Formats: sequence, structure tokens, C-alpha cells
Amino acid sequence: MNCADVRRELSALYDGEVSGERRAALEAHLAECAACAAEHAAYARLSALVAVGEVTVPSQALWEVVQAELDRMPAASGTTTASAMSSSWRTTAERLLWLAALLTIVFVAGWGIVSRPGAHDDRLAMAEFQRVMDRYVELLPNDPIAAERELLQRYPSRSLNVGDASPSIVEIPYRPVIANDLPPGYQIETVHVVKMPCCACVQATCRRPDGSAFALFEHDDDQSANWFGDRPCSMKETCGKSCCVVQLDRGLAVTWPLGHRYVTAVGLKDTRELEQLVAWFSKRSRLIE
Repeated sequence: MNCADVRRELSALYDGEVSGERRAALEAHLAECAACAAEHAAYARLSALVAVGEVTVPSQALWEVVQAELDRMPAASGTTTASAMSSSWRTTAERLLWLAALLTIVFVAGWGIVSRPGAHDDRLAMAEFQRVMDRYVELLPNDPIAAERELLQRYPSRSLNVGDASPSIVEIPYRPVIANDLPPGYQIETVHVVKMPCCACVQATCRRPDGSAFALFEHDDDQSANWFGDRPCSMKETCGKSCCVVQLDRGLAVTWPLGHRYVTAVGLKDTRELEQLVAWFSKRSRLIE
């Protein structure tokens, strides 16, 4: 698969319209081609710009300018000879190009999508984030590396050393507990600080003793049930913690309070594993803080 083929499908890939072997082939190419990966990431940046834009209706005067310019364009000939048809086609194409250019001016000058503080559309940002998390949840059990890449390509991030609980991490106002260690037999593979729409959080990809994967997020936001769209959820008391349990297609996503912040575990096997992690992090939190 070459770059030209990949770039023709980047929009559909970003919109989640490609699946199966075709998606796997595209993602494999993106993992190896920095240029195509950068173009794919540009779709997320464009979505972010639109999400923080203010939209105003173009004025009647602006539309009158567009109409006047269209009226000045030469009309296509009504003859049917081959040369006339070619000329007509070119004229029509030119008119369409003029129209596209004028509408671009209308969009920029009249609609004024401008990145401004306070203009962020929370609903658009959350809908986009839910779509990213849907894909993350889908990939995590079988390909945690691809799941992590899906998240990190969409949002600004930087990696941390495993075991780094330093208070000098500028993106977050606390010492992360999940980056420290896990119960015996569990391993942390990678740790990142990710600036997601809800907040900056610490994300860790973890392995169980049997080699299967799950993920942990440590964050300030208490609305993590919204991360997973309209999936069924319930409240469960575990080790003295009130846990929000979301039923995934494979496993559980669970959020519980940890001091003044929260931990969200994605891809847990069952409530027994939940109890083990809640008890462990409650103890580690007391030791660190």
C-alpha cells in the first residue's frame, strides 16, 4: 500500500468508516510512515479547531457579492459539437472553481471560525472523545499498542518513565499513583500524560500475569462514565469506595475516587480484579501522599 492510496482513505479512517483488514493495513502504514501519520493527525487538529470556533451567519451583503460574481461569469454554449462540449465543460469547471473560491471567502470572512478562549463546544469535543474511546476499547484487548496509538495520535501527550511519581510533572497538579507500581505479577508497560478534552490525565498500559492487557487512567474529572457513551453502567461499593461500573463488550470500565482525584480502569476482567486494584491503589495513595 503506497502513500497515495493511504491518503485517499485517511478521512474515512478518521471517521471510523474503515474496518477489518483494510483498517489494519492503513494503521500498519501509518505506524511506519511519518508523513501519512502527520496528515492523519491533522484531521484531529481540524476537528479541534472547529470545536472551539464561533459561527456567525454571513451577511446579506456578502451573499449579494457572491451572486454578482456568479452573474458575471460567461455561460456555457448551447451547441453540441465535440469542441463546443469541451469548451462548455471547461467553462462549467471554471464556474465551479470560482464558486468554491467565493464560498471559501464567505466561510472565512463571513462565518469567522476563529479559535477563541471560551468558545469551546463541549458537546462536540465530548462526542469526538467518545468516538476515540470506542475505538480504544475495541482495540485494547487484542492490540493494546494500537489502542494506545489511537489515543495518542488524537491528543497531545508525552511519555513518562515507569515508576515516575515525581511531583514535577507540570501537566498535572499531583503525584500519580498508577505510574508507581501494580499488585504482584502485574506489570506497567507504558505511561503517558495525555491532555484529553476533560482534563490532563496519566494513562498506563498494563499487563496481567497471563499477558493480557488493560489500561489505567488517573484524572481530576469525575465524569468518566461519559467517556463510554450510552453503555450500561451501575454503582458498586468496593473496599469502601463508590465505583461507577460500565459494562463493555469485553470486560468492565470502572471509575473510583482516589483522594481528590479518580482512577478509571478499562478492560478489567471482573469485580474480583476490581477489588484487588481498588485495595492496592488505596494503600499506595496513602503511602505517596
